[in-house]
Amino acid sequence: MNSDPTNEPVTARVILRGLMLMCINDNQRLELGMIRCPRHTPLITINTLNSGANQNEQIIPWPDYDLVFKVNNPDDNEVIPHPEASGDFQFSKIIDLEGPDFHRDGVAVNTAALDGRRLGVSSGRVYSYKLKEQLLDLLTWTDITAPGVLKRNLGTITEDVGVNISCHDDSGIEIINAVTGETLTSLPSPQGTSYVITVDNDCSREDAPGPGRDFAGTDFRFYYDVVTSRSGEKFDLAVHRTDSGDALPPLGAPGVCELIFLSQTKSLGLRWPRF
Repeated sequence: MNSDPTNEPVTARVILRGLMLMCINDNQRLELGMIRCPRHTPLITINTLNSGANQNEQIIPWPDYDLVFKVNNPDDNEVIPHPEASGDFQFSKIIDLEGPDFHRDGVAVNTAALDGRRLGVSSGRVYSYKLKEQLLDLLTWTDITAPGVLKRNLGTITEDVGVNISCHDDSGIEIINAVTGETLTSLPSPQGTSYVITVDNDCSREDAPGPGRDFAGTDFRFYYDVVTSRSGEKFDLAVHRTDSGDALPPLGAPGVCELIFLSQTKSLGLRWPRF
């Protein structure tokens, strides 16, 4: 039986979608870095709910500087994997690029490549919000123009990540400029009001830019513009096929645009303002 955190009462539910790195830093705060590629432009959509009904939608184009979701008077003073999420919702469904299936020795992150595209979340419980429908295969590749070599079947992975945020005393959340500390948007939480905040760096939106560079494989390969493995190995994902053979036909961009977790990395270079 699944314990479903998507139905929990919260002050805000953050949904993370698309190409981004995620780590939990030494201060138990969440850091995210949006990957830059031609068809991906970060967008924040805030839906205000009153007694569960959608009352208002606010769209915030990414401002090209780092942001922080500052949670005031949080129930949890840290970010943690959701302790009660189970089944399809458990944290372990999220790809760990520094886990045993991928780069078990860790990766080096070029944090400068994430400048202006980082987001911090000061409090919350993280879980797998939605699984990808297709079964996936894990590939390795060396040539950007080559489709890759089948390594094994990976199975079902997380498509969207959820973060449940709860605070007391109707304190709410502020979206702030990580550089100056100035408040961009305030989200108060009087009784009956909650928020769904979608942070989207996918390219399946109708407003996403047109075709980018041509290469074999999926947009998962853009991660290697930012991370470097110690072994030099690089991975890609493809929709699972049942026939045998090492060389898979190119899936083509965008293909796979899933967020990944870095379990060994403790910072993406975000400079947190004092609060």
